[in-house]
Amino acid sequence: MKNVAFLLFLFTSFLLSSQQMNISGIFSDYAGDPLPGVNVMEKGTTNGTQTDFDGHYAITVSEGAELVFSYIGCKNMTVKIRESVDVNVSLEEDL
Repeated sequence: MKNVAFLLFLFTSFLLSSQQMNISGIFSDYAGDPLPGVNVMEKGTTNGTQTDFDGHYAITVSEGAELVFSYIGCKNMTVKIRESVDVNVSLEEDL
């Protein structure tokens, strides 16, 4: 009986620790123009998306995740997700 209670405790704490957050935002270039087709990936996973024609993106990630933004001709950027659900980003040009 103790083993069942222990397994139930582990399962419950796993569910509580892996809460999901919906993150969205607008991605723009160094001049402030929206960028379509920017890759947005949750670091360490295969979870990802791309920005639409107007630079908008939306992704569901684990709480405390890091998002990696990448685009050809720009430096990659990593953003740690804290409490904000709106993450607007602009990339720096990579010469």
